[in-house]
Amino acid sequence: VVNAISWCREHDVAFRARSGRHALEGWSSLDGGVVIDVSDMNQIHVDESAGVATVQTGTTQGAVVKALGKRGYTIPTGGEVTPGIAGVTLGGGIGRLVRSMGLACDHLVGVEMVVPSGKQGARVIRADESHNADLLWASRGGGGGNFGIATSFTFKIRPISTVTMYEVTWERGWPHMSELLSVWQELAPSAPDRLGSAFEVAAETDGSVVSNGFFIGSDEARLRRLLQPLLKIGKPKVTIKTMPYLDAWLQFALPNEPPHKDKFSSVWVYRSLPPKAIETIRSFLADAPNPEANIWCLSWGGAVGRIPTDATAFFHRKPRYYIEWDVPWKNAREEKEAIAWIERFRVAMGPYVKGSYINVPDRSINDLRTYYGDNLARLQEVKRKYDPENVFHFEQSIPPGGEDNN
Repeated sequence: VVNAISWCREHDVAFRARSGRHALEGWSSLDGGVVIDVSDMNQIHVDESAGVATVQTGTTQGAVVKALGKRGYTIPTGGEVTPGIAGVTLGGGIGRLVRSMGLACDHLVGVEMVVPSGKQGARVIRADESHNADLLWASRGGGGGNFGIATSFTFKIRPISTVTMYEVTWERGWPHMSELLSVWQELAPSAPDRLGSAFEVAAETDGSVVSNGFFIGSDEARLRRLLQPLLKIGKPKVTIKTMPYLDAWLQFALPNEPPHKDKFSSVWVYRSLPPKAIETIRSFLADAPNPEANIWCLSWGGAVGRIPTDATAFFHRKPRYYIEWDVPWKNAREEKEAIAWIERFRVAMGPYVKGSYINVPDRSINDLRTYYGDNLARLQEVKRKYDPENVFHFEQSIPPGGEDNN
């Protein structure tokens, strides 16, 4: 990595960093430049006596969850197998354990990173609470590719054994969609911290509604009682099982899909959506470009919300829940309609929501405070210290302090 960055700087060649190939706006690749791909750097070392795992940054999220899960440990992560742990962690790392454990980046205690050096070089530095602590702060949610290329992470690991998983499916849930979302948005963020819950609604032409999640521990009866306000709506198919955490994570893990075209956007819900906002969601899903369009929500609060917004670079700690929506397309003639639908959706939801998640970026956003809130100014100071020449830049990268935020 040092050699690659130095060569690119010496020859004035643009470059990008890449690990898991899940940059949703394509910003981990470029034309006419060099892609510095760390995916072959995929070693994991678990030190149970110290309670930490050292993970090279080309490792996939799934590989980390499996390696730790086989030993009875975890870190909170997202729910997909193939994303690189680097991008996941640097942007935050959200998933069904956020209410019980917080974010992936909250468990990051050390970073090895290659940063620019001088006018043409690069060097390896390490950041922890005692050395380059400001860079560690920035690496906890400040997004990937802004300050350097991370080559190794050290995580504090958490013991975990049994969870009670649930999955509730309304195959013909569309008539109940508004009621279900209204009930879920009050139930899930207010439940005990041990419950992490997701809620998904497909386009009307598909018509399905799903909620699933984990309850830490083995208490199927209590979980069923907690979910009762949802279960009494319509005629859902209900599965509640106790199993090892790793088995439950793999059951929900999204498959390794082949490359495809799609567009995402994301927001945070700080106050429960009023009926008018839920009707807005319903109308967009009723008018979606194709049946595969959907919204996906994740409950918030608990452990993730007890950390101050300025304690790490990750800012959006106080919402009730998170929403993202996406739509795929198969051929070029569908692309314009799909992207326009995503952007109209974002504008329509604007009065009811705040911000966006940096790991689900949207190129239509032109103010970085949307992602970083009041932490942007400090992130720019860190950028100026470690990358004053703005060597690491892309379409929505953080500029050094003193430059335009937009």
